[in-house]
Amino acid sequence: MVEVLGEWPGVKVGKLGSVLVSVWRGTITPQLVEQVNALQGQLIKEHGDITAVGVLTGQSSGVPSEELRQASIMAMKRFQAHVRGSALVIATSGVKAMLARTFFAGLSLMLSPSSPHRAFRTVEEAMRWLVEHDPRLDLGAAIRDIEAFAAQALELAPMKRSA
Repeated sequence: MVEVLGEWPGVKVGKLGSVLVSVWRGTITPQLVEQVNALQGQLIKEHGDITAVGVLTGQSSGVPSEELRQASIMAMKRFQAHVRGSALVIATSGVKAMLARTFFAGLSLMLSPSSPHRAFRTVEEAMRWLVEHDPRLDLGAAIRDIEAFAAQALELAPMKRSA
């Protein structure tokens, strides 16, 4: 079960062992990124190295501002040496999904991060990829628990899984 670490109107953050889980469900601001960064720093102190899973929902919105881009770049630079792998689940479609994928790809090009990271459509796809980089993960439990955490964050039924 994912333990809640923090919750704000735009994001709910939890941990599943050494996995940081963030469900972005509103407008993403540099201030929210900093709050999540503080929790990420605490988890790194606790475990040394972590795995990160972000779920970007259809409730999140807006084109990232320059300030948000800079905050995201600083966070990736600050933590990348301690992240075994990072997955972003883009659980939306259309223009929002395109904007999120473009933003994530742009960060990747600008940073050339030392830890692997990718965007996915489902939690299941993301976790199957992450377990390749962190074999300590319990794949079945992680998928189930992260999907339930995301659904609870949204107060919806469990998320769609891939076939």
